[in-house]
Amino acid sequence: MHAVFGNEEIRRAELLEGGLFNTTYRVETSVHDVVLRMGPVHRELLLPFERNLMEAEAYVDRLCLNYGIPASRVLCCDTSRRVVDRDYMVVEYIDSIPMSDPAIPENALYELSVSCGYWMRRMHAVTGKKFGRVSDILKGMGKDTWGEAVLAEFRRLIETSEKFAVFEPDFIKRAYTFAEEALPLLNRVLVPRLAHAGLWKGNVLVKEMQDGQYEVQAIIDGDRAVFGDVAFDLDSPWMVDDAFLKGYGERSEPFSLEEKRQKQKVYRLLFALTDAYVWRIQYCNEENHQHCLAEAKSILAGRI
Repeated sequence: MHAVFGNEEIRRAELLEGGLFNTTYRVETSVHDVVLRMGPVHRELLLPFERNLMEAEAYVDRLCLNYGIPASRVLCCDTSRRVVDRDYMVVEYIDSIPMSDPAIPENALYELSVSCGYWMRRMHAVTGKKFGRVSDILKGMGKDTWGEAVLAEFRRLIETSEKFAVFEPDFIKRAYTFAEEALPLLNRVLVPRLAHAGLWKGNVLVKEMQDGQYEVQAIIDGDRAVFGDVAFDLDSPWMVDDAFLKGYGERSEPFSLEEKRQKQKVYRLLFALTDAYVWRIQYCNEENHQHCLAEAKSILAGRI
């Protein structure tokens, strides 16, 4: 904190709960009230796109604020590892609670979901020049087509998982072929639009106002964001409901219902395989690993 703020007195530091990837503290100095986020220690276990997540999050936060979308205000993002051997960032503390907090009354959740749909529509209006994870694009690894970006994620996931023998070779080969066969469909996504790609109520900070109404204060944790298909957000089972779609508004797509389902299967397969790797290798949770693996197998078997 002294590296960020100089000689300000640190008056309080508190470890915050929630989240598995970063270690997070609330720190109050004589001048500032901030949140300090520190990246993982065992970087050798990370997937390739995870190695630049903090810079990606800072970029997305600043981009959102530039477009009037509520987000964290980044004060510092340091990936040099000169101070500590971990990436870290400092953002202004936001007086709020996550939208997932059970204390929020049911009638307030409807209007909050409408607001989230509105803000996602604003986020999806932000376009880029390349396709892919923001973390990759910042490293000059963006792709010219969406299909190429998706297949690159599958390839790098397979290469990394092979080091730890996470998946059976025949199974993971079938998974890649499944995604490869959808390449013509994926390449019909022509505009790289900003999608959060980690949308759920825990990543939406809200606050009860003086009139008793709740308002969205920030959409956070955009570190896994992509420039690509907005279906990464709109197919989210954890967030999208009728209220969300009301706030989002009407949209036209060049895809039939069956084509949208096929794209969704490719994305769900990617998410399931990624989570299966993460649960086994990064968090040593075999139960969750098996659950994600079973979902991936169901998709390939045509049961989902």
